[in-house]
Order: sequence, then C-alpha cells, then structure tokens
Amino acid sequence: MTPDTPWSDLLLSEETTFERLLDYNPKIRNFRGVLNDERVAVQLTVGDVARMLGLPAEVLLRVARGQQAGTAGGAPAEPAHCDWAGKAPQTRSLDLRPIFADGHEPLAVILTEIGRLPREAALVIDVPFHPLPLRRLLEGRGYGSVARCLAADHWQVTFRQVDVA
Repeated sequence: MTPDTPWSDLLLSEETTFERLLDYNPKIRNFRGVLNDERVAVQLTVGDVARMLGLPAEVLLRVARGQQAGTAGGAPAEPAHCDWAGKAPQTRSLDLRPIFADGHEPLAVILTEIGRLPREAALVIDVPFHPLPLRRLLEGRGYGSVARCLAADHWQVTFRQVDVA
C-alpha cells in the first residue's frame, strides 16, 4: 500500500483497518460516514485521506497496518491561499447547506463537480462550517482555495486549480 492506493482498497484490505484508525485518533470518528461511503471511497486515495485528517500518509499507512504510528509531525497546516490575479472566467456555485441540513455528506457531489470543471474555472461552495479537511484534500489535488466566514453558520470557499511547481 502507498499514498496512491485507492482508499477503498485500504478499507477492504482488512476488516479492522478503520477500527485501528479510530484507536489511533478517536476524532477520525467524525469522518466515518464520508470515508466509509462507497461513492466517496472509490474517488479518494490514501494520500487524500491523510491530507483530510492532517496526517502524513506514512503515519496513516502504519496505523492501518497495525504498526507503531511514530510521530505525526505537529499540527496540520492551513492550506495555502491562492493569489489569484483576477476572477475566474467561469464559476460554478454550489450551496451545500441544504444537503448538510438534511443530514447528508456532500463530498461525492463536490468531487464530481471539481472533476467536471475546466482548468480555468472556479468552484464556489457555501457550507455551514469551515471545511478545512476538504481544503487540505483539494490542495493535494492541485487546487488553491480562499475561505470567507459570512456568518457563524455560513462559510463560502472558492476553489481553483493552480499551477504546481
């Protein structure tokens, strides 16, 4: 298994994989629904999930294998903000607050929309909280982001593909 291994393959490799991750960090329980969703699991890699959780992929793989995790390397970093010189020529907007209000997780919708965007386009999402794990995930896939808190329960985040040096 490597950081490029599909997340679904890691989950299916051994029945107790997710339980070992929970033992390592109980906060991962907050991600249980989305990470065990088959529609999402097939779209993510081990590296993607590690970024979402703010862990080095090597630590996630060691824990999944039942090995000592070692050091996690400090607190997860906030994704770098993009320095966009102008507005994207195309913008796709998604208000995901109703999906959350209905008790559903919209990651599959977001990944599908991001996959459909032309390179120069931007995706703007409205969500009820700061989606730092999503920002980390998409940063790892080459997307910069800018987040704005519009109200206590309303964040707007813009994602746009950036050149990776």
